[in-house]
Amino acid sequence: MFQAPDETAHIDATVHLATGAPWVAPGEMHVLNAVQAAAAQQATLPKSEWSDFAELLGGAPGESSTVDQMTQHPPTAYLVGALVLKAVHFAGLRWDHAVLVLRLVDVASVTLLPLLTWASVRRLTRSPRAGLVGALALFGVPQLASIASSVSNDAPAMLFAAVVAWLRVRLLTGDHRWRATLALGVVLGGLVWIKGTDSPPSPSPRSSCSSPAAGCSRSAPDSSGRS
Repeated sequence: MFQAPDETAHIDATVHLATGAPWVAPGEMHVLNAVQAAAAQQATLPKSEWSDFAELLGGAPGESSTVDQMTQHPPTAYLVGALVLKAVHFAGLRWDHAVLVLRLVDVASVTLLPLLTWASVRRLTRSPRAGLVGALALFGVPQLASIASSVSNDAPAMLFAAVVAWLRVRLLTGDHRWRATLALGVVLGGLVWIKGTDSPPSPSPRSSCSSPAAGCSRSAPDSSGRS
């Protein structure tokens, strides 16, 4: 636990919201003493003696002096995590079990990545084999499994980014329906609301189909979106 990049800060931000704390300006949130106490228990006590969150929050109230930098992002992903924690009554769970719940939520967020990668590559290349290779190549991405299975806002950001890429491919290959453009705008907005640093440029239907190299020749998929 707490070994993945910034996982302590992500857990702390989620617990803040789960306990009813507001989402403050960047630099104003500090790591809860309860979260630091959980990390200390991991280092010093056998697992059988670890506390539940109610005990941690009661025994180590308040915030530490360590800044939790995650308020630099929108609270969307952390609100979802907080709702999940409340749904499972996290206060009565041993703290590592609550963290496991949050990790499983992130794992669930990325389960569609292979399918979206397959769909994007297959449509772009018109090759089912290339689509399969693309989906399998995803498993060779360094640190993907580690980051996607830890508590962070990266897992849902990956999902939304993959949907953005799939919709952009559809635009590039001739799907000019207004529904596709609207969906791209909505999903891209959702991506930015999850992680403020994730804002890839998205081509408009007109600019993305200015040349046959973009896949907009007469033989490209028609505007009905069929591949």
